[in-house]
Amino acid sequence: MKTLTLDQLVKKPATMKHLTSKGESVQVTELGKPLWVVHPAPLETNSGGDEGRPDEAWWEAYFVELDSEPRREGKSAAQILIESRGNR
Repeated sequence: MKTLTLDQLVKKPATMKHLTSKGESVQVTELGKPLWVVHPAPLETNSGGDEGRPDEAWWEAYFVELDSEPRREGKSAAQILIESRGNR
């Protein structure tokens, strides 16, 4: 397990991301005393916990469909998205 001081974590948070993305756990300390132990997240598997959450393929198809709709003058992309969600 790697150790980072709280000061190191605040100054370079990417270090935590780098270590945990390699699968390492990281202990965060302050004045030599442990504060937290951060473990890497489990590898993503589309089985469990994501029910009801659209996957990447759904979003891609959604944006292709949205892009094929005729342009509406004077409306932002956000307004078009909100309106199209009401039609589902």
